[in-house]
Amino acid sequence: MAAGEGKRSARTWTDMLLQATKSFSEEMLGLDECPIQGSGPGPAEPGPGAYITLVGDTGSVQMGIISTQTGCKQLAGMLLGMEGDEIDELGGADMVDAYGEIINVVAGIVKQLVNESDPSFHLGLPIFINGQVCAMEHQQSIVTDIQIGDVPVHLLVLTPDAVE
Repeated sequence: MAAGEGKRSARTWTDMLLQATKSFSEEMLGLDECPIQGSGPGPAEPGPGAYITLVGDTGSVQMGIISTQTGCKQLAGMLLGMEGDEIDELGGADMVDAYGEIINVVAGIVKQLVNESDPSFHLGLPIFINGQVCAMEHQQSIVTDIQIGDVPVHLLVLTPDAVE
């Protein structure tokens, strides 16, 4: 994005997050598709998820990947190359670390997409929250529901102010 073009919209960030999540699913998990179940204004359903912020000279965005406890455990286990009973035995701290790595990798792909036009963006540190994250006043949120394998996932994007 050239100087003076303004901020990216929440929809633009959502499209990049979706593209990055699909890329992660294909390249890291070996899955062919991430079908979209729906997309619209947030908030996402309450549940566990990992969140990260990207900040640059032209704006910022918070992104999250939310699922159920079982869904988080399944995706974390898949990332670690686990199957069946191994996934069931995946402990809390290890699951949180692996799930945090998922948002870190996905956000890294988004950062690569953004850096093509604006190299000022930097990744924050991922956090894991079990609850509901909602937009505050002067923020816009979009939630996109997808399937990663058999796991239902909510992709959440929060941007400052509504930019269309």
